[in-house]
Amino acid sequence: MSEDKLREELMGEGPNPDFKINYLIEAGAGAGKTYTMVHRILHQLVSGDREPQDIVAITFTEKATQEMVERLDKLLRKELEEAKKQNLPTVRRLEQLVKEAGRMQVSTIHSFCQTMLETMPFASPLGIEMKVEEKEGAVAREFFRRRYHEDDSLFAQARNRMGFYRDDLEDYFCERCKNREAELVFEPVGSAKYQTWEGMLKTFAGEFLEALQEELKKADSGVKENLSEELQSVLTMSKTAFLQDQNAVNTLARLRLLKAGKIPVGIRDKTEADIFRAGDGANMQKVWTENGAVLQDLTAKVAHSIVSQPTRQLLEEYREEKRKKHMAGFNDLLLRTRDMLRDNAQARAYFHERYKVLYVDEMQDTDAIQAEMLFFLTTDEAHFDPRDWKKCKPVPGSLFLVGDPKQAIYRFRGADIDIYNDVLRCFENGVGKVCKLKYNYRSVEGICKLSKAVFEEPDLTIPAKNGKTKDPEKEREKHFEWLNGGKYQAEYTDMEAKSKANPAKGRVVSYEPLGGTTEDYRLNDPKQVAAFIEAMIRQKPV
Repeated sequence: MSEDKLREELMGEGPNPDFKINYLIEAGAGAGKTYTMVHRILHQLVSGDREPQDIVAITFTEKATQEMVERLDKLLRKELEEAKKQNLPTVRRLEQLVKEAGRMQVSTIHSFCQTMLETMPFASPLGIEMKVEEKEGAVAREFFRRRYHEDDSLFAQARNRMGFYRDDLEDYFCERCKNREAELVFEPVGSAKYQTWEGMLKTFAGEFLEALQEELKKADSGVKENLSEELQSVLTMSKTAFLQDQNAVNTLARLRLLKAGKIPVGIRDKTEADIFRAGDGANMQKVWTENGAVLQDLTAKVAHSIVSQPTRQLLEEYREEKRKKHMAGFNDLLLRTRDMLRDNAQARAYFHERYKVLYVDEMQDTDAIQAEMLFFLTTDEAHFDPRDWKKCKPVPGSLFLVGDPKQAIYRFRGADIDIYNDVLRCFENGVGKVCKLKYNYRSVEGICKLSKAVFEEPDLTIPAKNGKTKDPEKEREKHFEWLNGGKYQAEYTDMEAKSKANPAKGRVVSYEPLGGTTEDYRLNDPKQVAAFIEAMIRQKPV
């Protein structure tokens, strides 16, 4: 099927549109994803297949939500105007839709979850007194600071032994809060494995001490005095005395952990390069980096346990406090809605009947919780599996998902391309159809060709340097391995330029290269790039 015909099918155009198929659409930048989605919603409504209140359209941001609402309203009014001019039988239906389009739920996933929880408060784990906290990060920080000052012993080891500041520990706690209810995995302090790490740490610390002392003997006399006072005090000890002094062992381990790549120095107006130049202790930096690698790894494991154990305690306290106060952050909205749909058959049946079709944009940025919700919400009881959402079978025509795996960039917020791939496999195994759109309405042909040359699979016809012909299968395997099997980076999809822009209308904007140091580039180059982009947008010289 040609792409033109495919787009007609997806948008529900033609005399016999079929809205009883689930679709997963992969479409790159400029492919007209939102256009396709909005036109399908329009045709589904005009055909009478669904009413506005049956449809949910989920977008990634509030701005995208507003844009979709405005585009749909504009499109409905335009269709009504054309129908009146031609005296078409759809006039009455379009007049009704213009009035009632607001009954359709167009929102972010968080707003949608809040709507469901508020609709059935007695089924919601958060209850009828639910309060949504929009500044959850600030609340989490306030909680941490309060508990940190109430119980000085909580992070005593992390602070005194490992040298972590309160701000470091607070940031770690808040990051764990963002990861929803993912289990904090660590080896408990005092366990057999942890004790083994402690023993090995002491052994390798002693060997590291000897290596540093041996190298220091070869160095010029001025090298030692340039080291930090903490390191100097440790290096004056014998190995026996060092191993008997736990504070000394902790000091060397902490310095190696916190100053992994650079030996600690005590003179602020000199760099390591100045102090450890050739002929003046040149190997000190090498010994610090190479001989201390194992010690750093063991110290990191011990530090992770020391920090994570009290952090988990605080996380449990924080979640319990939120539950008692019926307080929900944005992440809690997702979790509790998932819990309600999974565990409450009455709520699941109600919402399954109420929301007949889910349109989801930016599907590549979904996470496991969102994927569960989508499948729980669209699956009838006969095909429902609360233990594994991937075994659920959404009703045909209940899902229209659009995404671009190449734009999956929100792993740090819990989004996972693995989850997208799980959804993809479900569709391939019978949930629905997977379609790829390759037309690009945004970029001219030259840009599409350049992208293809840079990102496409390597040209397997080019001979190897030794003159032998490359093995195409082996080269493809290497290329796929380079992409890590698609786990972290989607494979490139060639796009066909359909932009009507005139490629001859180019512009040249001055962009003078910077001089100076690397630091000058780091600080000023982004400003010049931003100025360049602004000038292109505003169509005036820099």
